[in-house]
Amino acid sequence: MMGRYCQRNQVRLRILALSPNYWANKSIAATARRRTAGNDQQEHVTKSFSSDNTHKSIVAVLLLSISACTNLGPDHNPGLSSLVYNVETGVVTPLADESVNEASNGQPEGAESENVILQYSDDPDVLVKPRYPSYEISEGSRDANSGFIPYSVIHPDERIAAIDTTKFPESATVQIRFQNKKGSAFGCSGALISANFVLTAGHCVYDDGEWSTNIIVKPGRNGPAEPFGLCGVEKLFALDFWVSDNPVGDRREYDLGGLKLDCSIGTDTGFFDMGTTLQLGEQSVVRGYPCDRVPNKQYHSVDEFTSVTERKAFYQNDTFGCMSGGPVTGESGELVAIHTNGLHNGGRWASNNAATRLTAELIALIDDWTAR
Repeated sequence: MMGRYCQRNQVRLRILALSPNYWANKSIAATARRRTAGNDQQEHVTKSFSSDNTHKSIVAVLLLSISACTNLGPDHNPGLSSLVYNVETGVVTPLADESVNEASNGQPEGAESENVILQYSDDPDVLVKPRYPSYEISEGSRDANSGFIPYSVIHPDERIAAIDTTKFPESATVQIRFQNKKGSAFGCSGALISANFVLTAGHCVYDDGEWSTNIIVKPGRNGPAEPFGLCGVEKLFALDFWVSDNPVGDRREYDLGGLKLDCSIGTDTGFFDMGTTLQLGEQSVVRGYPCDRVPNKQYHSVDEFTSVTERKAFYQNDTFGCMSGGPVTGESGELVAIHTNGLHNGGRWASNNAATRLTAELIALIDDWTAR
């Protein structure tokens, strides 16, 4: 009876600050206690994280019945949003809201850290997963069970949370939420380039033979705050070569897409000027909404361009799933590329994160997209 009660009142939790390798082939167990008539009753719940589940390192619906079965839940502590969970002992303790950013900055490697951050949420965004491009999945790292292991945080993790997203360029950096045909929810990022047009990664618009659906765009989102509201999407665009039947390894050079919005929010947020000039060693800045950090917060990372080809730009900026499609700017502040992927395959792809460059030819095509 106790188990059923707690199960009906299960709390959805998001795990922050964890390493994909740490969770491979491991299980997480928790004990929830509730005092009833002077007696302690307890429930043991286990949730397994297997390496072939990308959500192991992003979002988890843990069957921890803390809200119903202990006095640590938000029902008993209004305003409480986060807990520290010790994976070795199962002990759960409250965490002050202001400590979340600091506590989630480090990612555990191996068994160096026994603590992870669990964050309460009744937001459906808790269930959002990154849309990794098919070429990264097919050519990325694998665990012992052949499961895909995303790798795009190049330690040390130097991503910085945005404080004021009402000012440019943070205001013109957008969070994107969408679904596939099965109804699964995914997250990406994007860049406003006009009053009503967003550039993003091609795989955020089209991948695995299907177009994204139910797309929502939120410029400058800052945690629970949505200073510019949200927009829907009227038209989707992607490069012809990206949606072609060519080998996936060839198509990665053309990972670029666009969204025609049903609003003109860019008049309020401002928007990026597009440029084509970027140099090896020039400063690179990548912005977006990673799914492994504080929910719905915008982050940016600063580094430099380590390699530049005709269609791609490579860098050591730290990123994570759901930052796909985010703006990449150079020292001029112009939008010069769109972030697409993490480390995979060989050569420069194996040691750098990457973006699709904006060329004169692409900008002319994008201008045509925006005019439609």
